[in-house]
Amino acid sequence: MESLKPVHTGSTWKHYSVKDMAVPKDLDSLPYPAWDLFLMNNYWESNVRIGGGDVVKERYAVMMATRGCHHSCSFCYSSLMSGYKGFRYRSNESIINEIKWLIDKYDVEEILFVDDNFFVGKKRVKSLLKLFIKEFPKICFQAVGGTEVKCLDKEMIDLMADANFHKVLLSIEAADEDIQKFSIDKNVPISKVTEYVDYFKSKKVEIRALFMMGFPGETRQQIEKTVRMARELNVDDFYLSIVTS
Repeated sequence: MESLKPVHTGSTWKHYSVKDMAVPKDLDSLPYPAWDLFLMNNYWESNVRIGGGDVVKERYAVMMATRGCHHSCSFCYSSLMSGYKGFRYRSNESIINEIKWLIDKYDVEEILFVDDNFFVGKKRVKSLLKLFIKEFPKICFQAVGGTEVKCLDKEMIDLMADANFHKVLLSIEAADEDIQKFSIDKNVPISKVTEYVDYFKSKKVEIRALFMMGFPGETRQQIEKTVRMARELNVDDFYLSIVTS
């Protein structure tokens, strides 16, 4: 049988341009997931773990408000799946309507967003969180793909707490600024991490942190710097992953 050839070839993330990929651009036009194909009670009763997002309510559903990411970190698959910096988002109206549909049809109590980067665009996200507060005061939320530190400020944290984001996963990755600069396109502002962690804690939000070690060229001292930050931060838990390629 003749072997299939890739549509694109290349060795860098930039090769996979979103404009050349067959990914949907108009996310509002996509149908809702076919939850009717699941035995929902079996789904809810299973020991489900989505990333670091352990559910706290009995009836829950996963959603995507966005696709792709506006970063291209060296360790991440997003550029391969959605194109280089191929971030796209649904309208807030579309997201609100799907949540209402899930509540009406399945009586869900918790929504887990599985986006690559839910928090891109502070103005857009803050408007969405305000709608969550108004429309869904009894629903819990999580963004299980992690929270980008650069997208935070105290107003964002206030809105997340008020919208019942009961658990947050901070995507920190590494404590060393050189690793941030050359291997992590998000370039996390390390100087703000402790401040934001403490502020989340003051809002009674459970806080976990995501770290990585083993970046190409990373030294023992740089790894120890990350480990030290993970241990010293006032977080409820952290995850330390090994970089692979």
